[in-house]
Amino acid sequence: MTNRSTWGAPVAKFVRKAGLYQSTDNGASATFIFSAALVSSSTFTSNGTAFDFKDLIPHGMTCHETGVGGAEAGTYLAAGGGQ
Repeated sequence: MTNRSTWGAPVAKFVRKAGLYQSTDNGASATFIFSAALVSSSTFTSNGTAFDFKDLIPHGMTCHETGVGGAEAGTYLAAGGGQ
């Protein structure tokens, strides 16, 4: 289990929604595409500038990940508001 107690204070919570998960039969590689809605956030400061995810990506994000042998890499894009 990952010990997150040393990661600092949480600044946002995202909830993963339904997605598309493709895997090989032997589990050696996989592709994941899913959305994650922003459900809460708080202001944080980085290099003297204040940020809040509700201002940066209020509709959450769409995630594209690839996993091979236990390692993962991915791209995360701000989700549109549909307007």
